[in-house]
Amino acid sequence: VELRVGASDAVIRRLRDDLGVERVDLVELRVGASDAVIGRLRDDLGVERVDLVFMDHWKRCYLPDLQLLEASGLLGRGSVLLADNVLFPGAPHFLRYARACGLYRLRLHRATLEYAHGIRDGMAQLEYHGVNIDT
Repeated sequence: VELRVGASDAVIRRLRDDLGVERVDLVELRVGASDAVIGRLRDDLGVERVDLVFMDHWKRCYLPDLQLLEASGLLGRGSVLLADNVLFPGAPHFLRYARACGLYRLRLHRATLEYAHGIRDGMAQLEYHGVNIDT
């Protein structure tokens, strides 16, 4: 599942091609508001669990979308979420929640902004465990 705003079908197909997905039937393209797409994965596609989610859309949607994925039951032990640009422009509520809730192992991969190399940024990698891993 990739969550991205404003991406055209052509852009997403190119990403799929760049990733080397040989069997096109393994990839289902859904374009729309992230909350609507997440809410329909189970009913429309029969998805029981997502293994990888890439978030690269409106940063203010990262936390609500994460919580929607949790509530939908689509995350399973070991599901990985990658969230881009969490430091700039930033997604502080998302990071705070991911650190505090105890459901994830969080790694922050620091980098610079892809189009302005002087600006520090980062990508968050969350591994879902589904139970409070701090206890």
